[in-house]
Amino acid sequence: LDRFEAAPDGDTSFLESRLGRADDADFTEPSGFVSVRFQMTERAAWFAGLGTVARSPNPQELYIQVQKPNLQHWVGNPDLDAPRSTELTAGVEYKSEQLTLRARAFHSWLDDYIYPIAMDSPIVGESRLQSYDNIDASLYGCELSGGYALNEQIRFKAALTWQQGEKRSRPENSTNNVLAEIPPLRAQASVHYTRGQTEASLEVRASESQSRVDDDLNEQDLGSWYTLSARMRHQIGANWSLALAVENLFDETYALHNAQVRNPFSVFTVVDEPGRVVKASLRYEF
Repeated sequence: LDRFEAAPDGDTSFLESRLGRADDADFTEPSGFVSVRFQMTERAAWFAGLGTVARSPNPQELYIQVQKPNLQHWVGNPDLDAPRSTELTAGVEYKSEQLTLRARAFHSWLDDYIYPIAMDSPIVGESRLQSYDNIDASLYGCELSGGYALNEQIRFKAALTWQQGEKRSRPENSTNNVLAEIPPLRAQASVHYTRGQTEASLEVRASESQSRVDDDLNEQDLGSWYTLSARMRHQIGANWSLALAVENLFDETYALHNAQVRNPFSVFTVVDEPGRVVKASLRYEF
């Protein structure tokens, strides 16, 4: 059982001029879960679980006030309820000396999910305000992962994740049912080599084009992408180790997500991840 309390500190006159008040907020929310696991054979098992948890609206969501001349002002919403997630998940696992496999599917019911919105300003002639509101939504997806040891030196790992979100209730001025900030299908695979005091790996990550976006929040299709990274670590004696890495080996231009959606200081600009990064480190442990 969690108890949350929040209160504004300082001048809230701008927030009050737009929403009428900026009161203290308090929430008392229960949470809990139940899970079950059944060992079908020595190597295979299935599992399932059901859980529910709530969080407090954070101070930005409740009380932020950012004046942006000639742009949309950002204001919090002191009337927000505590968002709650209730998730049902189930899956199977298989483990042997060489092979590990895991598959999981889930469905989350998001009640009073806090969502960015554009709302009409009470000030005549002022552009819309950016704020937050509670909506109901659903999030569902699946995950696949596994590993295979070819021998004592070489191991392979791979993973695939997919999820999708839908609004069950639309916020003010919404024009679609797409839930924002949900990444598309993504995959990663790696090969690891170990011999003596040396470890090395190659890892590839890939993403499908993010075609499901919420246009109301200025989300953008980030396009598909892939990256390749190489890493190496060598133990020098008992205490010293040398590490080298090249991240994004082919200098791909890509962005992971529409991170600007909840950033009150952004102008809806997607920020790319770093290009090729070369790192080296010498480490001493005792």
